[in-house]
Amino acid sequence: MAAGLRPDPARMRANLDLTCGLPATERLTVALSALIGRDEATGALTRAAHAVRQGGGADLAGTLAGDPAVPLPEQSLRDLSDPAGYLGSAGPLVDRALLGET
Repeated sequence: MAAGLRPDPARMRANLDLTCGLPATERLTVALSALIGRDEATGALTRAAHAVRQGGGADLAGTLAGDPAVPLPEQSLRDLSDPAGYLGSAGPLVDRALLGET
């Protein structure tokens, strides 16, 4: 079924960009919780996620950067919300699949 499948990294990145960073909320919650506490981090992320979903062109990192409760600079927030740095166990799982292991 997947024999002819060819990944298109540019298209994959474009699809991820359409999410405006929202899949990274868990990672951002963990990072911000260490700095401002879980309740404040959850509140900031909830506010930012709602604002992003309302539209206006801003992404999650940019929206969070404008929140005075968030002590990280925008670039740090962008780094944390970049899916390229948030791959979890993807590498080992792909390696196992390519070796035919389950």
